[in-house]
Amino acid sequence: MSTSNKKVSNLVLFGISFVLIAGGCSLKINKDQSKFYDDVNKYTSEFQDDDFQICAHRGFSSKEVENTLDSIKEANNAPYIDYIEMDVRMTKDNQFVLSHDDKLYNLDHFIKVSNVDKDNLLKVKYTYTDLDMFSFNLDGDFIHERNHNLFNKKFKLTDLITGIENSNNKKILLDLKIEDNNRDDFIDNFVKVLDDIDTSNITIQSKNIDGLKKIKEKRDDLEYSPIIDRGWDFKEIDGFDNITVKKNYINNPIVKEKVKNGDKVFVWNVNTNEDFYNVANYFFEDYDKVIYISDYPNEISYLLNDYKKIIKKTMK
Repeated sequence: MSTSNKKVSNLVLFGISFVLIAGGCSLKINKDQSKFYDDVNKYTSEFQDDDFQICAHRGFSSKEVENTLDSIKEANNAPYIDYIEMDVRMTKDNQFVLSHDDKLYNLDHFIKVSNVDKDNLLKVKYTYTDLDMFSFNLDGDFIHERNHNLFNKKFKLTDLITGIENSNNKKILLDLKIEDNNRDDFIDNFVKVLDDIDTSNITIQSKNIDGLKKIKEKRDDLEYSPIIDRGWDFKEIDGFDNITVKKNYINNPIVKEKVKNGDKVFVWNVNTNEDFYNVANYFFEDYDKVIYISDYPNEISYLLNDYKKIIKKTMK
């Protein structure tokens, strides 16, 4: 790129950043009012099509309890959502259910998913409580709104196959919760499940990158995406095309290189206006090539469309 082109590019980027900072402040104020939500609801209710990729985190987890059939169906019916992410855990009898945590709250005590047979887990109603917050990052408005809407709501676990069957309109991102103490059993039994399902629309991710590599050795025909939530995880991703990056680590040059190469780059969790603008501004002209993982896919869809308009105006 010539020096003059670089200057033009930098000026454009500065202009967009300035507009978006101002716009972001405005939207953050409006988010406490009805106007922002009215705008979001209007846009999503009239939604036709777009060029963006949005992944609903644990289903539509700001509207329904995460990883439940209700949250999956809610996401599956939303036309602006492209992927549904689900957390996969193995039960005592080597079956798979959807749950982020190994601990679930049942009436007045905790149950560990890994200590109970699948059928017994699925029969019980659990309570969604603020105690679950211990396992989450305190992510802006996410916790506040989630507690307000879902606090003390009763829910049932969903098994993996049922979750997949109810995501028939979307691509699926399976997040495998592989523990070091059950890694070999998890891998062997999960590969057996893969043999019995249509995997053409499924991408598999995990923080346990060694475990993910072992699954890839057995089923190299599938799509994989190691989760990066620490800086040194970048050293472990050789052999993988796609990556799932915590928003704090997108500034590694490997990330931009993969976006440029057309590999899938999932960024999580983009849950606030500030999150969105930080990610979109960083990728700039490639903002629409990133897959945004969010508990608020409706808001991210609206912000992406708004961002597109701002860029068009700024580039004139």
